[in-house]
Amino acid sequence: ETATARLAGQRPVVIDAIAAAQKVLTDSRDVIGEVRLVGGRVQVRTTSGVDTVFLSLIGINRLTGTGSAEADLVANR
Repeated sequence: ETATARLAGQRPVVIDAIAAAQKVLTDSRDVIGEVRLVGGRVQVRTTSGVDTVFLSLIGINRLTGTGSAEADLVANR
């Protein structure tokens, strides 16, 4: 919960924010990840990989990437 929301007497809909983030992960078959709520913020961490074609010639068979994002939840005014 943010200070702005507390002052306004409004609460963000936390469950909707988490559900939306989880749906994006579920709908993406090549991305795995997790969604967490930490101190009023939604945190998302993801990992994805792809098998290589040309890089396998020098011994690199797979490239993996990771990402993360964090968002403050604010009440809809």
